[in-house]
Amino acid sequence: MNRQHVRAFVLTAFTAFLLFGPPALALEPQKYVVRERGIDLPVYVYLPDNVQGKVPAMLLVHGSGGLKLKAKEIYTRAFARKGIATIFIDSFTPRGVKSTVEKQSSVDAIEMGRDAFAALRYVGEHVKEIDAHNVGLMGFSKGGLVTLNVSLTVFNPNPNALHFVRFIAMYPACESFRLNPKTIGPLTIIAGADDGYNKPEYCEEMAKQLQQGGSPVTFHLIPGAQHAWDLPGPAKVVHKGENYSSCRFQEIEPQVWIETHSKIKVFDHGKVPTRKQALDKCLTHTVSWGYSAKATGISMKYVEDEVESLNARHK
Repeated sequence: MNRQHVRAFVLTAFTAFLLFGPPALALEPQKYVVRERGIDLPVYVYLPDNVQGKVPAMLLVHGSGGLKLKAKEIYTRAFARKGIATIFIDSFTPRGVKSTVEKQSSVDAIEMGRDAFAALRYVGEHVKEIDAHNVGLMGFSKGGLVTLNVSLTVFNPNPNALHFVRFIAMYPACESFRLNPKTIGPLTIIAGADDGYNKPEYCEEMAKQLQQGGSPVTFHLIPGAQHAWDLPGPAKVVHKGENYSSCRFQEIEPQVWIETHSKIKVFDHGKVPTRKQALDKCLTHTVSWGYSAKATGISMKYVEDEVESLNARHK
């Protein structure tokens, strides 16, 4: 390793230390299997050190690339330092899917939302260290869309049922605009200004719509950030990847939508034409993403500030 490489390595390591601090726990999860609609769903629980009584938790939902526990250690460690547990679910492996980048319909966001609720219920019953009434939901990309969905009152018809209490959507797909949407708890949307996979302007528009309806929603735009800026590794381009950033759906009456570019009217619950038919019209190909330590540092500060609300509820 030459002097230039040594210097780069030291700077990278020092930056990581400044951003994320020293390890706060031994990264050895408790693993559970949750049965949901005939699927054995893997669930991983990381507890902070020295748990006394019950602690808050964040449940993290992966994106189109599948669950990558090592890549998300920065969150596990950051939450542990705050005394917050981290829960991961794997929605792809039990369905025989490695990635949905090239075929998003392989596992849809509605299925992943059901998985999140199933994991919440299971943890509430079987993991004595976690306060199931004080769990937040955080998702990345496709998981960010799951988070947006689950945050809405329409996905929580029973107000007395166990539910998530705060939501963080990282670079989500924000192409679906519902009639009079409201959230059941605080929602934070974090988008990258240079994201060509999911349009940040749609996310800002969605945040404003929710705010105008009285929902507690915060929007952050990170300058220069590409999609998945917090995923360590080289930038990547997938030419066969499905890109729906040119799609925009507006609900015009309950369960009836317009794709605003093609003007195709679509219906929920299997009526024809379906959303898939409209998506096929606005679908393009080629997706890309790229890591940024600077953007990660900015977004981590936002995330850490938001999860403090769990500790405030806990007290």
